[in-house]
This record gives sequence, structure tokens and C-alpha cells, in this order.
Amino acid sequence: MMTCSPVQADSKKLSCDEIKEYNVYSYTLRKPERAYAIIQELKRAGKTPAFDMHRIEGDYYFNRSYYFQALFYYKRMLRAHETSRDIQKQIETYRRLIPCNKELHNYISMKYYAEELLECSRKADDIQMEATALFAIGEATHAYGKRKEAYKHMWSAIETLKQDGLAENYDLAYYFYITIAEYQQRDRLPRQASHTLDLIRKEFNHAIYPNGSGLEVLTSMRLKDIYAHRTVLVWMQGKTTESQAWYEKFKTVGNDSCYNYQDLHPYLAANNKQADIEHYVDVRKAYLKSIQDTLSKDYIAISQMLITAYINKGEYQKANALLQQVNKTYDQKNNMERRAMMQELSSTNQLYEQKMDMKRLQVYCMLGIVVSLISFIAFYLWWTIRTRRIMVTKNRRMAATINELIKYKDLNAKQERLISTTAIPSTTPKDRNEILYNKVKAYLAQPDVFTRSSLNREELLERFNIPKNLFSSLFTEYEGISYTQYLTNIRLEHAVHMLKEHPQYGIDYVAEQSGMSVPTLYRLFSQKYGMTPAEYRENSGHEIESCPNDSN
Repeated sequence: MMTCSPVQADSKKLSCDEIKEYNVYSYTLRKPERAYAIIQELKRAGKTPAFDMHRIEGDYYFNRSYYFQALFYYKRMLRAHETSRDIQKQIETYRRLIPCNKELHNYISMKYYAEELLECSRKADDIQMEATALFAIGEATHAYGKRKEAYKHMWSAIETLKQDGLAENYDLAYYFYITIAEYQQRDRLPRQASHTLDLIRKEFNHAIYPNGSGLEVLTSMRLKDIYAHRTVLVWMQGKTTESQAWYEKFKTVGNDSCYNYQDLHPYLAANNKQADIEHYVDVRKAYLKSIQDTLSKDYIAISQMLITAYINKGEYQKANALLQQVNKTYDQKNNMERRAMMQELSSTNQLYEQKMDMKRLQVYCMLGIVVSLISFIAFYLWWTIRTRRIMVTKNRRMAATINELIKYKDLNAKQERLISTTAIPSTTPKDRNEILYNKVKAYLAQPDVFTRSSLNREELLERFNIPKNLFSSLFTEYEGISYTQYLTNIRLEHAVHMLKEHPQYGIDYVAEQSGMSVPTLYRLFSQKYGMTPAEYRENSGHEIESCPNDSN
């Protein structure tokens, strides 16, 4: 997998105190072979979790510009078992995959991982990572030529970062601003880029930061970067004298060996500063070789600067020899990047397909739930309507039966009265009891009597001078029911009559006029007729008018 193997230091020379994770990062650029040896010792010890080991190795190669090797270990981080269950590990992995794919010019994968990071960061409420994801989406979009949309994403990242406070994230804030200025310079937007640099001064000038205040937090290398951009941007606007002044400030700060001169090169070449170019190339190449970085885009870019200088000086043989060397290095780098890109695209496509399969499964499950719910609701509505129809039919039949019974009872009462008026008076005790019963019955038949809720047995005993033991036997003998049942039947029949003939009356009024409370009317009515007063009224063949007294 790896095409370059770092020189391995003798691990026996490593002290126990040196075999620490932080020393890998400390030695990566200064003592790369020692950093590599520490990695091997950590792997042999087996105490570092697999996820962290992949992270350490990936960072080692990324910081040394071996991006395809770094990508290999970052993908291992992504495939680690614990990553799928830990959103912080997902964030940590995606934020590494984004710049790695950017360096490999694989902007499809870069944008994919940026979108994944955006989703995870919002779930974790991580403002810094959300801003990082938005900015990466903007950079990937810019690579496809959609500049307006790209800048919109980049500025959105800065606005998002401001929610958390730029003072807490000034390193990331500076990166966002200076990178936007670089893109604007390359897009030949000098005024916009100058405004972006002005914003850096505005944002950093008065704020208090953890390691200083105002412009103190801008290190010499950051100032060198700002001065380089100022030089080119002013020169692009035709201000030659001012651009020279900015260039002089550029030369006075920072370390020449650590700066990438790609953005300054147009100014140097146009102003015939060949000696400066050769100086910058020499010190930069020496530094890159010292950290064994001879395949990165920085090394190729600095070599291309020297080729331009040779051509401008007329040294065509040197330019041609260096050009062949650069082309060979460039082809070698491109081949490695192309292979890594193809593998990454294939892997990204698999991840995308898996994600789409999961989304499709979620949609199918949701559709299944919705269809099941609709089916249940439809069945419930059908069952309710069917039950309602059955109950309505039953209640109508019951109401008709009640009406027939009342008619029959009225007819029977008329016949009894007719017989009693034509019967021969009797003087036997039995006949006297019947006469007494008929008197009580006639008294109870009066509406102003049976509708009184205060009516009781003692009132009847006193009124008709009936012995207590005889009173109960009268109703049992002549009606076959008790006095209480007889009185209840009279009142219920009266209630039925009122419900049928007077639909404008409320149920509470009917109960009152029948000598009962509303709960008693409902209970006794349901026991006798199998339906409530309201149901009887609904099915008795009359339309009910609204009545203010109706509590139902």
C-alpha cells in the first residue's frame, strides 16, 4: 500500500518516557524517523485502542504530506467498530478525511464527508465542526466552478462560528478568512479579497484572545501571509509603489523556509525579481528535503517557480532539465493520487449506497406503518358505522314496542274502568279490598300525585286508612308487582309520553315532571326499556328541537 517507507530509528534508543502519543506529533516534522519508531513501539505494546492507533498513523502521514497513506489509515478509523456507535469518533474521522481528500483533489469525496460531518456536528451541537463542514462544502463547490454558491457556504461558516465566539476559535476563524482571501485573489477579485483582509484586522484588532489581545495573536507567519496577499492584491489594482511597500514588509517578517510562495509568485515573476525567487526556492526546497517531503504539491510548486526564473534569465537548459524532473515527480504523484482517488471513489460510492439503502428501508418501514394505520382506522370506522346502524335499528324497534305496550295498557285500563262501572257491587271482604285498591290506584293515576317526588307510602296509608300489612298485599294481589314497582311504571310511562309528544322538553325537565331525578330516570328507563331516554327520543319518529333546558 505504502510506496515510501520512512527511515526506522533504532527503537532500543527510545526511552520509556519517549514512547508516548504526543511525542509522535512532536517528532513528525523534526525527527520523522523517531516518530515512526514510536508508532511501531506503540503498536507492539498493544495498549493503544485500534481507533486511536489508526488516528496517530494517519496524522503522521498527513503531516508529512503522504496523503494517500494518511487516507488509508483514516478509512480504517471510519471502519472501526466503535466509530459507528460514537458520534464524537465519527466527527473526529470526518474532519480528517475532508482535508486529506482535498489534498488529493478528490472533491467528490471531500464534499460527501463534509456533508456527513455537517449532519453529525448538528446532532452533537458542535458549532466549530459545523462551521468546518460548511466551509469544506464551500471549497468543494468552488472546485467545480460554482463560485457564488461556494462563497455563500464559506461566509455561512464564519457566521456559524461567530455563534460560538471568534475569540474561542480564532485559529479556525483566521483560516477561514485568509482562505477566502486566497480564493478571491485566484478568482481575480482584488477588491473583495482586500475587504476580506480588512475584516481580519477588524475582527482581531480589539478582541481578547487566550494567548494575547488584538493583532498580537497574528504570528509572524500569519503576518507574512497577509503581507504577501496585500502585495499581490494592490499590484493587481495597478498600485505599483504601494505593492512594493507591502513586499518590503513581507520580507521583514517570518521564516522564508516555512512559507509557500505560490500566491506571491505572480507578483515576483511580473516584477522580474529572479534573485528573490531563487533565494525563496533554495531555502524552501532545503526545508522540504529536511522533512523528506519531495512529492508534495508544495515541492512541485516551488520547483515550477524556479523553472519560470530560469526561463526569464534565458537559462533554458536548466529550465528543461528541471522541467523533466518536475514532470516525472508530477506524474508519479498523479499516478498515486489517481489510484487513491479511484479507491476512495469506490469506497465512497459503497458508503453512499449503504446510506441510501438505509434511507429506503426507513421509507418502506414508514410506508408500512402508515398503510397499517390507515387500514386500522378504516376498519375501526367501518365497525363503528356498522355497530351504530345495528343499534339504531334495534332502538327503533324497541321504541315501537314501547309505544305498542303503552297503547295496549291504555286500552286495558279503559276496559277495566268500563267493567268496574257496570259490575254489581259486592260486599265480601275480597270485594271491599278490590274497591279499596281501585281507589288507591285511581288516586295514584292523577298526574299531580304520581309526579310528586315527595309522595310516599305513609301518605297513602293515612289517606285511605289502610293497615300497613294489607297495603303491600293489595298491589301484589291485583297487579302482581310491589307498590314501588307500580309507581315506577306509572312515572316511566308518563316520561315516555312526554318524550314522544313533547320533543321540545329537555331530559331534565321530563325527569322533574315524572317525579324522578335525571340519574334515576336514566337508570330505571334503561333497565325497563333497554335504551336511554335520549335514544328513545331519537328513535321514536320525532325530530328533536333544540331546547335550552336540555342538559343532554
